[in-house]
Amino acid sequence: MLMEYHVGTEIIGTKGSIQIGLSLQWDEVVLLSNDGIVQKSCNGFLDRFEQAYLNKAGGFLRCILESRKLGVKVDDSAEAT
Repeated sequence: MLMEYHVGTEIIGTKGSIQIGLSLQWDEVVLLSNDGIVQKSCNGFLDRFEQAYLNKAGGFLRCILESRKLGVKVDDSAEAT
């Protein structure tokens, strides 16, 4: 089964904007400012979200090692989808 994600984000400020994943090339980051346009891309989904995965995995492991409960419940996950 093919899983697809839309994780586009746009941040608009007084001196420009940042567009992440809004183009057909989902891994593209576009910086727009008075100085021009800069386009960059990452190597893929895991590269883009590496630190987030590491943070979540570390927090999960700490809960196990310290016999603590997670901060979320199953109902929270179901409600978020």
